[in-house]
Amino acid sequence: MMAMNYQYPGYGQQQNTKSDYHNIAREDQEYRTNQEYESAKHSANYFSTGVYHTTDDLNFSRSTVGRIPPQSHECYGKHIEYNNNFFIQLRNTLSRAIDPDELLNFKQCCLKNTSILHENAFLQVGINSTLLADYQNKRKLLRLVLYYGSRTREVVEEFSPEILSGKDLVSVLSPEKLIINIEPNKQVKQQMVSWIQKMPYECPQLTAQAYLHNQNVNLKLYLPCVITKFMEFKYIDALTFENKWQQCGDNVWRTGLVNCDLNLVKLPHDFRNYFPYLIELKTSNGYGEKIHTDLGGAFELDIFDVQYLIKISVFPSQKAVFQIAARSRDYEAVKLTLDTLVFLFEA
Repeated sequence: MMAMNYQYPGYGQQQNTKSDYHNIAREDQEYRTNQEYESAKHSANYFSTGVYHTTDDLNFSRSTVGRIPPQSHECYGKHIEYNNNFFIQLRNTLSRAIDPDELLNFKQCCLKNTSILHENAFLQVGINSTLLADYQNKRKLLRLVLYYGSRTREVVEEFSPEILSGKDLVSVLSPEKLIINIEPNKQVKQQMVSWIQKMPYECPQLTAQAYLHNQNVNLKLYLPCVITKFMEFKYIDALTFENKWQQCGDNVWRTGLVNCDLNLVKLPHDFRNYFPYLIELKTSNGYGEKIHTDLGGAFELDIFDVQYLIKISVFPSQKAVFQIAARSRDYEAVKLTLDTLVFLFEA
């Protein structure tokens, strides 16, 4: 993370009802024993998960029904229902785009530092993101460098992008006003710096106008300034993680079962492609049998030295549960993070 001294100005709480592992395991078990089980059992992806260590997966999975693993490895926590209207509407909007990869491109931009956000017949928009340290205001800033590239043999004239941002996430463009001609097969860039004022917040929109072949063309995109862009993972060993996790007590929140988007994750350890320093945790149902893969990690968000713990439990049905442990006062940040993870990784 880069350090820079910037001078810029600056859901309701869920009930404390603890949901134990057994309900989640049973739901996942029902999936694996229904009509889809046989096809999943013989697929390459099913056996590539590395979750089972037995030659008879069907008998093994049935033998685990009703067994509850040790407390330290339960998928427990206060369940946060996924009802984020912004993400629901954003998914619908991106899914209806002319480019069938628009939704996947957006997700990848939210998870990677460098990626293509949008492509059409005349323009390509690329993103490069960096997390900056604003020590003066004791917060972190997200810097996006936007690359606008021409894909035509004609000049894209008077290209003029603007940012529409809410008050909860402040975004500043540099240069603030850009009106430029983009030469054929060339690109221009613009920098945007964002910081969080309040959670939850919504992603800013990029709007642009230009002239091509003497015709006015318009562009409207959502920018990937989601909370995962502010996640900075820290090194933590398994023993320290387990001790800190146990100390969190009831301050753990979780999602429901999420059907993983196989374009992003096929194996449990694919999550490491997006979240560095994740460690595999020892999981057992008390009989020495491994029924899912647990990955754990520690991260900070936009405020220095406020640490969150995350656990990702991946089942052989290629479903996952996300859990976050944090201080009670950080509930809004936890809810937004869990909502974002469901939006990004759900198929």
